[in-house]
Amino acid sequence: MAIGRKTGGRVAGTPNRATADIKAFAQEYTPKAIEALAKLAGLVDDVPPAESEQARVAAIKELLDRGHGKSIQSVDATVTQTDPAAEARSKEIMHRLIARFDEVVAIRRAEARASGLIVDVMPQQRITNGSGNGAKKPKGQFEG
Repeated sequence: MAIGRKTGGRVAGTPNRATADIKAFAQEYTPKAIEALAKLAGLVDDVPPAESEQARVAAIKELLDRGHGKSIQSVDATVTQTDPAAEARSKEIMHRLIARFDEVVAIRRAEARASGLIVDVMPQQRITNGSGNGAKKPKGQFEG
């Protein structure tokens, strides 16, 4: 096998003939499967529900799943990044974004001051409380 790239197999987008044949065959029985399921569930008038329907329902469900695909299931996941190089790149990108944001804010603030729209009442000072995020807070705010 070639390292880093896939070789062999079907070309992307080419359907699997065996799966397509099975799916087409199963779809032929869909109306009968639904009717049988309705009878087992007791939804058809004058037809008593099945006494032991567990195995039959499982078979009908499997036939429907093969013919129409399984229902979508949601997955709850938490992804953590363990690659130190990727984490370093993410931090660098974050710092660049914060720096660019600060530049844009400074430009907009200067433009607003020049036009007389705003007046600084509480000048900002940069803090770094160990997180390195370069947050800003008003001068004189209590350090906790």
